[in-house]
Amino acid sequence: MSCGIFDDPRRSEQRFRTELSDASPAGTCRAELETQLARAIGLQGRIDDASAVLDAVEAAGDPAPVVRIRLLLERGRLRNAAGDRAGSVEYFGAALTVAESAGEDFLAVDAARMLAIVDPAWSQAWTDRALEIAADSSDPRTRRLLGPDGAAG
Repeated sequence: MSCGIFDDPRRSEQRFRTELSDASPAGTCRAELETQLARAIGLQGRIDDASAVLDAVEAAGDPAPVVRIRLLLERGRLRNAAGDRAGSVEYFGAALTVAESAGEDFLAVDAARMLAIVDPAWSQAWTDRALEIAADSSDPRTRRLLGPDGAAG
């Protein structure tokens, strides 16, 4: 049984909307939450609605690397959900590049993992890259992606 935040996208959408309205986060925090709101909406198949949320985040112009990475990841996920795997590779590749240069290991692993899904010819190479990033990371959250002992095996 999985207990991830996106297992129930409708519930996740409501949680993100509530957090955005109750806490009234600002700046980068708000932009990050909005990208995750878009993800929950996209998982429901509402591609245009999710794209509109991402468009609004982009229009706000938050320069933080984490926001740029999340925008790229979610644009890639939306492309993939719309059946455009090849188009999603560009977004996930850009997300990986920005994440690695910004030291955002957790998001870099996410981008490499998504590349492994959408780029079958290079799936093993992308999986290996994700494992390498996680193994080399000093971030405990990223290292947990390797499993309970935190070591690539």
